[in-house]
Amino acid sequence: MRNAVEYIPIALLLLFGLQYNNANLVLVHLLGVLLLVGRVIHARALLKGDLRRRVLGMQITIWVIIALAVVNLIYLPYGRFIEL
Repeated sequence: MRNAVEYIPIALLLLFGLQYNNANLVLVHLLGVLLLVGRVIHARALLKGDLRRRVLGMQITIWVIIALAVVNLIYLPYGRFIEL
């Protein structure tokens, strides 16, 4: 449970910020689905004791958070000019 408490709130705030900055909704949904996939892989691996998939789920989660941060930094000042 600790892992979800650490990563999900920041990811949701970044998703909200991306949507608030008028980002393309396909991009917002794609990153949200990737976050969900990473968390599900991590949770299922935790239940089975599969370390390899647990790490994969965490890697997906971290990369999605990094991507959200970078895309938010791009959309914050330049969001009006970007048409994806």
